[in-house]
Amino acid sequence: MSARPSNRMAFGVVLGLLVGSAVALRVGIDLAAVYLQKERVEAPRLLPLIFRETESFMQVGEDQIVTPEVEETLGTDNHVTRTYRFRDASRTVRFTLHAAYYTGMIDTVPHVPERCFIGAGMQKASDSVIVPIPMNMGTDSRLRLEADGYPESTPEAYRPIETESGERAVYWYRTSNTYSAQKGKFARVPFDPATLRMRVSEFFSSDQTIHSGYFFLANGGITPTAEGVRQLAFKLEDKHAYYLKVQFTSTDVESAEELAALAGEFLDEALGEILLCAPDWIDLQMTENDA
Repeated sequence: MSARPSNRMAFGVVLGLLVGSAVALRVGIDLAAVYLQKERVEAPRLLPLIFRETESFMQVGEDQIVTPEVEETLGTDNHVTRTYRFRDASRTVRFTLHAAYYTGMIDTVPHVPERCFIGAGMQKASDSVIVPIPMNMGTDSRLRLEADGYPESTPEAYRPIETESGERAVYWYRTSNTYSAQKGKFARVPFDPATLRMRVSEFFSSDQTIHSGYFFLANGGITPTAEGVRQLAFKLEDKHAYYLKVQFTSTDVESAEELAALAGEFLDEALGEILLCAPDWIDLQMTENDA
């Protein structure tokens, strides 16, 4: 039996409303410059190319080899896990740097020690804490804050600007590590390095105690938490998404503050090189605006 004309008409009206609503929603999203799908931002330099030694630190052994299964779980093939020690033999503390780069994945949950270490059978000793990373920003810093020393070829629109309070909104670093292929190169930082913090947790097993802490660089910002990554990297108004996890782990420190101090010493020499493995977010934004 055929449908009554009134039923066919009602169905047509409902279908028209649904199609119209979908089109209106798509147009509204386009007009509002909302991006539900994030585009990839390829890293300008692979993380394993980070230096193996500085004036103060040197690598111990070889980089950790990751199996294809572990790499699949990790979710990226751009990563490095490397152990360092001080050149000064009187300082016996060692630590492992783990860095991993992700891009274009809006639903990715970062792999952090609170999940991975417990999943490997360790126990968490206490609540995680967020502590500042003290960095040497003085005149003797090996990684200098360049207030006016950005490259002469830098376009005016990309140079540091003054905020209403007189503080610079963009910072420049020039790497100075003698052992680095990046020596003398500039890295732009769209955040104040004095605000750098890390989330640290203590874990233990039957034979050792471990302190592990991390922070993220994400879409031109910094955060010490996995939750903060979504707030920075997956904003609806941003067309692209990336984040870089930087993690320090050591069995030779006794507190979160000691691990943060160790990370600060290393980052005094290494932060510029790490930043050169991440996209220049300001340049990316300016390029999009000029398109």
